[in-house]
Amino acid sequence: MIILVAAEGPDSGSLIAARFARAPWYHLVDTESDETTLLPAGAFDNRHEVILRAGLAGAAALVAGRCGPGFVPQLIETGMAMAHVHGIPVHEGVRRLLNGAIKVVGIPDLRRHLRGADAGGGTAALRARTARKPRTPLFDPVTPRGRHHVQQYAGRGT
Repeated sequence: MIILVAAEGPDSGSLIAARFARAPWYHLVDTESDETTLLPAGAFDNRHEVILRAGLAGAAALVAGRCGPGFVPQLIETGMAMAHVHGIPVHEGVRRLLNGAIKVVGIPDLRRHLRGADAGGGTAALRARTARKPRTPLFDPVTPRGRHHVQQYAGRGT
């Protein structure tokens, strides 16, 4: 099995990068032959080419901390699953992936994620759906917290 790993450095002891798009190195790890092919980020015009090249090499999974929704079409096209983990060495991440200790997002989940983004208007709509709700005012009498504050502090300062 071949695994694409976004890494902070060129050796197997390097940490897995927190963000796929900003990783300075990419490792194509062949778990059957224990060979690693290094792909420096500077060799590509954009990070989409990294995924496509890994797909041509037969990669089955991508391991990185975060991978934005813009990369989902390339992952689906190449048939690669996605595993989220960072801050551990590359060799440890590969071992955990093979042992099933890392949750893997498969192609059906990626397709559902992509359909959800496209149905609502793309990446901006996806961000809007997952954005945090704005905080309510401290003394809004509609919320339980606001009612508590109104009861607690009513009449003070008058």
